[in-house]
Amino acid sequence: MPREEKTTMKLRHFVDKLRARLGALACSALLVLPASAGAQAADTLARLKIAPDLLVTVGASALPAVPWARLLNGEVLVRALVVSNADDAGLTTLRKQVLALGGAVHYQYSSIRALAVMLPASRLLELARSPQVTSISPNRVVTRTASLLQQTTGTADADAPGRGELD
Repeated sequence: MPREEKTTMKLRHFVDKLRARLGALACSALLVLPASAGAQAADTLARLKIAPDLLVTVGASALPAVPWARLLNGEVLVRALVVSNADDAGLTTLRKQVLALGGAVHYQYSSIRALAVMLPASRLLELARSPQVTSISPNRVVTRTASLLQQTTGTADADAPGRGELD
C-alpha cells in the first residue's frame, strides 16, 4: 500500500473517531441542557408562588425586621400561609411535606385549603415547587378596620356600654 493511502486511511479513521466522540458529546449535552433549563423554569414558577416580601427572606442570613420572621440557632424561620389546590381536604401530603422540610404546621383552615406553618426560609422554594402549592404568603398581622354589619345596622355609631353617662 502506498504511503499516501496509509496516511489517508489514518486520517479517515481519526476523523471517524472524532465524529463519534463529538456525536456522543452532543447527545450528552442535549440530555443535560433541557434538564437544567427545566430546573430553572421550575425555580421561576416556584418563585412566582411566593409573596415578594417573603421571597426576600429566602437567601437572608440576617433577621429581617418583620413580625412574621424569627432567628433560631442561626436560621431564619418564617410564619407563612400555604394555600393549596389539593383534592385532599385534610391536606395530608402537604402537611407531611412541611414536616419533612423541617417545618411545623400550626393550623389548618377549614374555610379554605390552607395551612399556617412555620418553616425555615431556606426551604421555601422546595415547598413552592410542589404542584399542590398555589401560593405562600407571610402570616401577617391583621386587624379589623370596620364591620359591614355594624355600619348597616347603625351600631357602629352607638355608644359602647360604659362610655356614656349613668342614668
